Amino acid sequence: MRWTAVRASVASAIIAFSFPASAEPVRMETIDDELKVLIERSVSERFLDPWSTQFGRLSANLDLAKGTIVTCGMVNAKNNMGGYVGFKPFFAIWSFANGMEYVATADESGEEFVREKCERDDLELTVWP
Repeated sequence: MRWTAVRASVASAIIAFSFPASAEPVRMETIDDELKVLIERSVSERFLDPWSTQFGRLSANLDLAKGTIVTCGMVNAKNNMGGYVGFKPFFAIWSFANGMEYVATADESGEEFVREKCERDDLELTVWP
């Protein structure tokens, strides 16, 4: 129930912006705080210590034709020795219909794969703004 309300809230906030009517994805200049939390939680869950994850700047494209938001960013997490490993890229797809559909981290899918996905969608991978 809660996620449905959040999904509806995020969708309405995004649609409230005026985007050109085109089939091409549109770069999102800002990311709604609720969507940012959902993305960061979904990525954090994949690490040994999800509460210690640190995130760099997120960049995203809105694809109205597919009803998705593609997000790329950098995440730093602790290893099994308790030390941070350094910022690595991640790629996530959020759907208006289903919520979080796909998350790929460098640790799971390989850094080259994640970087290629982000480059294909012309999304930046930077730690700080």
